[in-house]
Amino acid sequence: LIWSAVSLAFYPLASQHLWSMLIVVLFVGVGGGLGSILQTRLMDVAGEAQTLAAALNHSAFNTANALGPLLAGTAVAAGFGWASTGWVAVGLTLGGLAIWVWAWLDGRRTNDII
Repeated sequence: LIWSAVSLAFYPLASQHLWSMLIVVLFVGVGGGLGSILQTRLMDVAGEAQTLAAALNHSAFNTANALGPLLAGTAVAAGFGWASTGWVAVGLTLGGLAIWVWAWLDGRRTNDII
């Protein structure tokens, strides 16, 4: 997630030059492989509820697919320009990172109790 946030932060800076933009797109694409890693982790911790966990994971991705363009479009409509979509993406990625940190800390606390 940190890789994705850093890669997306370069988007507004690189969007004016073709070659730098190609590098940013490559970096963002590498970060796209995160979905498989998240799904694998989810299956490891889901226990007997793997089907439910997979469905909720798919729902979360669909929600993100709707929320990202909505917020980016709102930023563009507000007059911040096309480059602002990168900053919206960074914010959403950092939000995902915050959720992951919360889940990780909660998992550590739960393991300490057991």
